[in-house]
Amino acid sequence: MTTKLQRRHFAEPRHQPDIAPGFNGTAVVVRTTQNPYPLPNNLPSPLNLKIHHHAITPTSILPEVRKAVKFSHMGTTGHTDNQRVIIHVKDVNDEPPYFINRPLPMQAVVQLNAPPNTPVFTLQARAPDTDHNIHYFIVRDRTGGRFEVDERSGVVRTRGTDPFQLDMEYVLYVKAEDQNGRVDERRYQSTPEERLSIVGGKRAPQFYMPTYEAEIPENQKKDSDIISVKAKSFADREIRYTLKAQGQGAGTFNIGPTSGIVKLAKELDFEDLRQPHVYSLIVTATEDSG
Repeated sequence: MTTKLQRRHFAEPRHQPDIAPGFNGTAVVVRTTQNPYPLPNNLPSPLNLKIHHHAITPTSILPEVRKAVKFSHMGTTGHTDNQRVIIHVKDVNDEPPYFINRPLPMQAVVQLNAPPNTPVFTLQARAPDTDHNIHYFIVRDRTGGRFEVDERSGVVRTRGTDPFQLDMEYVLYVKAEDQNGRVDERRYQSTPEERLSIVGGKRAPQFYMPTYEAEIPENQKKDSDIISVKAKSFADREIRYTLKAQGQGAGTFNIGPTSGIVKLAKELDFEDLRQPHVYSLIVTATEDSG
């Protein structure tokens, strides 16, 4: 006995969508082809496919984020299949670099007889996206060409053999560029211009913060630490600190002469009208003569 295989004919799909008059947009044609012959029981039924479109707009993305996305198809008989898909979200270099030099403003000293290529300062910048391609530049030179900056290391060095003048200020305006992050064909992401002041000979110590503020409760214990101040010595000498209260409040605080830690010298009473609620203190940093 022989059986002749019959040629299967599938229904012609419908291609022309019904579009209402006056429609202005994009028409999507969904074509469905149906097999008129049923599948055996041991095979899954015709596939039902649903497609969803999602826009990924992260507000904060790590350099690489992995998302596991599960796709499944389910037939009318309940058969399923899962596939794990890994999506790598690539960071976009869209954050400008910034200087991390402290204290600010940038200050340095140069010895009067410093020979050429003497380092006097090091520019340091960071980029939120990547740090390995930062370049440093002098934007404006107010020194007459007495200094140069190493484009990759950020080290500022002396140029020329003429002596530097005592107490004279030499000013450079500098910036850092992240050359992995383009703004357009000619420009890169960069820091704002920063002023670098270099003085011949010596200069006074520089506090790391322009102002210091603290808040304390009235029941703070005597001899408690209130705040710590710190200054930089350009001659690498030890610094001593003194403190003076402006207006009322004399004797309320003291400072460690070498530590810079401000302590409460007596107990406070918020309701005592003779005691101010705000204290203004002047801290002076002095280098040892060494």
